[in-house]
Amino acid sequence: MPFKIMRSSRLLSRVARTQQCWCRFYTGKSGSSADWSQSQRWAAGLGAASLVAATTSLGYAGVATVPDVDTLTVTAEKAPSAEAPPASLLALPAHLTQFSETARRIALAAPSLLLASASLQTTAVEAQPTKSFNVIAAPGTEEFALWLVKHFPRHFTYHPSKWDRFPDGTDNIQLGGFTPVNEMMGADVLFLASFHNNGTTLTQYHALVGLCESFIHSLTVLLPYYPTATMERVTNEGTIATANTMAKLFSHLPSTGKPTRLMVYDLHTLQNRFFFDGSTYPQLCTAFPLILDRISQTREGGSREGCAPKAIDCVVFPDDGAEKRFGYHFQRAFGDDVALVTCSKHRDENDPTKRSVVISDGNPKGKHVIIIDDLVQSGGTLYECAKVCKANGALSVSAFVTHAVFPGRAWRRFAKGGDRAGIIDRFYITNSNPTITQEIPTDDVFIVLDIMKQFIEDL
Repeated sequence: MPFKIMRSSRLLSRVARTQQCWCRFYTGKSGSSADWSQSQRWAAGLGAASLVAATTSLGYAGVATVPDVDTLTVTAEKAPSAEAPPASLLALPAHLTQFSETARRIALAAPSLLLASASLQTTAVEAQPTKSFNVIAAPGTEEFALWLVKHFPRHFTYHPSKWDRFPDGTDNIQLGGFTPVNEMMGADVLFLASFHNNGTTLTQYHALVGLCESFIHSLTVLLPYYPTATMERVTNEGTIATANTMAKLFSHLPSTGKPTRLMVYDLHTLQNRFFFDGSTYPQLCTAFPLILDRISQTREGGSREGCAPKAIDCVVFPDDGAEKRFGYHFQRAFGDDVALVTCSKHRDENDPTKRSVVISDGNPKGKHVIIIDDLVQSGGTLYECAKVCKANGALSVSAFVTHAVFPGRAWRRFAKGGDRAGIIDRFYITNSNPTITQEIPTDDVFIVLDIMKQFIEDL
């Protein structure tokens, strides 16, 4: 076969949204309709046309459009020479300008195009914000702001703030962007929040109220980890459901003329969203595409961790709730190629106060497994799940959680020298709780996935 086809899941997601894309194929000889038809069938089988094909010599080039997700139309013409690509290659729709730039580079490239097509995948799928934001970063989130400015300087302007205290311990806050010129009035504002303790939570609430009363155009709050989500119910009168009270604080922010957008990731209990009303509404996002990408890399033989991880072929959930909530992500991405295993906790018949983790569905024997959950506190459940998987024949065990809480620096128990070290080969976390992940060593078992990449997609 004279060309190589490469698939990008992120590009497919973009096609699903826009219902239009372009693709190129290159072949070293004319009359290659059979080869192109094969790639056509491959694309049609996905339900949307999205492919990049390349060979070692430049001959033909084509542009494919997708009027809807069920049809594929292709136009092709002979490229007169490598120096003069067809005009149609340079006349793509305005909203595909970035694609067009990549096309120019590839059409004018040297005969070897495999690396160029790989570059195309990376360039074509980068999400772009639809508007510009003035950015305020709460303590601990400054790295998020710097990342946004570095990667999207035209869309994000970071205004550093001063988060001080008066001698009596009360807040002394000076938000950036107000002096010497007020750049906040009429602006779309992005507030990067981190509620990692009660003191900083109240500090940031003061700032949010001040922003809402400063005649801004809109307010978007990124709070990747919503810490009170685990306290959403009570069994004894007088116990406070702090998930509810926190939602009420957000809901009663002063109105900016439109609802405040609160972006949270993998909220521990989904019913928390119904605690909000008034001027703030939550957008429930997920960081699971980040781990889906990493699992795909292991299955394709790629790695970003120095030594190639084993190809993950089994996903383990610590309880039925996690399987019901997250299982569909993996079924949709990998189908039957990745097995699903569910664990549960059983009470000890001899000692009802003790509970042990057992496998209630599926079999990890002979598999390279990854344990999945939304957050980790002490890590006891993950550790017990890892042990029972190893005892039932798993070849290797990794883990992924969106939120690394680790109170009391509990992560040290999984690191080198800890009493739980060695049971989990790779422990994937995101930086949704940045004050914790900033202190976790990156040369150990932990691998931090940057949630900001997913945030740009969701924004």
